[in-house]
Amino acid sequence: MIASAVLDVAAAVFAILFVRKVTGMQHARATVPVPMPPPVPAPVSAPAGG
Repeated sequence: MIASAVLDVAAAVFAILFVRKVTGMQHARATVPVPMPPPVPAPVSAPAGG
């Protein structure tokens, strides 16, 4: 009985620590600025009368 309760508490503590770590990793990834892609060059038009 007591061993089961201790195991339950330990599992709960590890679960809380795991969720906090994953949340921190998600927050760190979400706050990194995303680099802008290079601009697309304008299409070259055909010469007139050619």
